[in-house]
Amino acid sequence: MKKLVYTVQGLQNAEQEQQLREILPEVVRAYGSDGEVTADALSASVSFGVPKNAPCAELEQSINAAIAPLGMELITPPGVRYYTFAGTPKKAKNGISTSAFVASMICAVAITLVVTMLLTALVTGAYWNSRYLGGMLAIDGETVLDEKTLQVVETLIKNYSFDQVDDEKMMEAVVKAYVAATGDLYAEYYTQEEFEAMTSENQGKMQGIGVSVVNSTLEYNGMTYSVIELIMVYPNSPAERAGLRPGDMVITVKHEGVEYSISEIGYTAALNYLRGESGTKAEFTIMRKNGTEYEPASYSVTREAFETMSVTSRVSETDPEVGIVMILQFDLTTPEQFEAAVDGLLAKGCDKFVFDVRNNPGGDLESIKAVLSFFLAKDDLIVSTKDKNGNEEFDRVKEVKHSDKAYAGCDVTKDDIGKYDDLTFTVITNANTASAAELFTATVRDYELGTIVGTTTYGKGCMQSIFSLEYYGVPGGLKLTTRMYYPASGESYHDIGIAPDVTVELNAEAQGYNLYVLPEELDNQLQTAISQMQ
Repeated sequence: MKKLVYTVQGLQNAEQEQQLREILPEVVRAYGSDGEVTADALSASVSFGVPKNAPCAELEQSINAAIAPLGMELITPPGVRYYTFAGTPKKAKNGISTSAFVASMICAVAITLVVTMLLTALVTGAYWNSRYLGGMLAIDGETVLDEKTLQVVETLIKNYSFDQVDDEKMMEAVVKAYVAATGDLYAEYYTQEEFEAMTSENQGKMQGIGVSVVNSTLEYNGMTYSVIELIMVYPNSPAERAGLRPGDMVITVKHEGVEYSISEIGYTAALNYLRGESGTKAEFTIMRKNGTEYEPASYSVTREAFETMSVTSRVSETDPEVGIVMILQFDLTTPEQFEAAVDGLLAKGCDKFVFDVRNNPGGDLESIKAVLSFFLAKDDLIVSTKDKNGNEEFDRVKEVKHSDKAYAGCDVTKDDIGKYDDLTFTVITNANTASAAELFTATVRDYELGTIVGTTTYGKGCMQSIFSLEYYGVPGGLKLTTRMYYPASGESYHDIGIAPDVTVELNAEAQGYNLYVLPEELDNQLQTAISQMQ
């Protein structure tokens, strides 16, 4: 398969990009393509892959016939550039310049070499032996790369590469690509700046647009796309003010003026492009479901610094004796905010509660353990975890005093244990209830604490560990899935989810609202949860 990039006259804006992405897949599939088309108004280009023996002249005629009604036309030659090569390099054809060929080849070779060097050095403990000309990069004595190859590549880059190579960015991209290629959906490499931002976020301090997301896919026009799905939009966040909703699927992101599809660069890289410092803009395109169809919309949202609100509460409009507590996520602020919310509602005369964990993506294990301690007795099993070697650990309810001040909000005192063990309550879940929120739900089920209403949860029963790379003498951090975890019943819900006691799909009228501003009278899941306590 070779990748072709054509310059397109008349391609100037995002709307035209979308038109090309809708029209061209069927055209290029007729010539053996997989149908994945990328259009970029910034460079006025369109790209896709076709078999090496595809008749380009006929293909170009078919494309021009399809896009002519849109006022666009391929510019060729020299619009065609081959981006992948196999076999012995040959003189460029169809107007391909030798310098373009060399630059493309160098990029591919350089990335391969740097990846190999990085993986060898960081992961397998390889060494670089340059004591003599022809020194080798070796693993346990077996040659992987010789110095001459690196010297040749370096010379070619310095002599022929049109662009100035940023070694730091190149290495950062390689590490991220390596981590993303592990197959661990939740693995992520953080630069030092990203690691600090992630740590602040877990402590309830954020910079960004104010969303929680999951790695997902979208079936659209007969094709499957990788997307970033929004499962939570924080109240009073830039994202909420911009009109974003849970369920929106980010399909492209812009970085330094260039638009990338999530399928093209992967979830981790795209997520990093969404993130950023306060005052900067996040630019992206979403697909939003409207009935049975999906509609695209482009956003430019200014990032802000803000304190997160992990718990909201109010007295029910339907029944003044019911307190509604929405747990948005389980960060280090959640236990204190949860306790304040429940105590506040008790003081207002509420004696029944609805705990809403819809769209809750989970969070920190210490946070959920502290919250569950309010409902359980001393020594009750909260969660057990198991590593890849089968080693098990068991977390039970107990008094906890964290030495790390950042975790002070997750301390558990003697008075906290069982504080709410006599509450009457229900729990509302949906397909975006994940991870720690599922552990909350499973504990309610296993200890028969309340009734679960809504739809089956997401199904994430694996635990991630965060490693500070500074401990190893390098900046940044690494997140890896290190253990599977199990609720008190011992039954894993990973890739399965937790089925509610009472299944209730959110009605069509309610689905048109952001969950955080959904009128109570339209929220049939909430109404059902309230009725279960009457």
